[in-house]
Amino acid sequence: IYENSITEQLNTILIELSNHFVHFTKGLNEIPYEIYMPVEEATSENDGLIKDVRMRGTNPKNYYNFWALYYESEDDAVIYDLKNSSATEGDLYMLNH
Repeated sequence: IYENSITEQLNTILIELSNHFVHFTKGLNEIPYEIYMPVEEATSENDGLIKDVRMRGTNPKNYYNFWALYYESEDDAVIYDLKNSSATEGDLYMLNH
């Protein structure tokens, strides 16, 4: 999200992967083949989404809100909500900076 963010956050990211492993592996039944982190949430208040994402991009906590999980059994990404340890509905749009 910002320069050296993965290096700075790697330990916490690995801890969160460990903490949520049972939840995002569907009870140890299916392991995602890709995980995108973080996923930013778009709301009706932020009509300038790209600007808003770039401004919020310097906050390390952004890694721990939502992740996009890709499974062989799913056509599209599943959005995983770390706060609630559950999958949430939503569309995924990729933003190129």
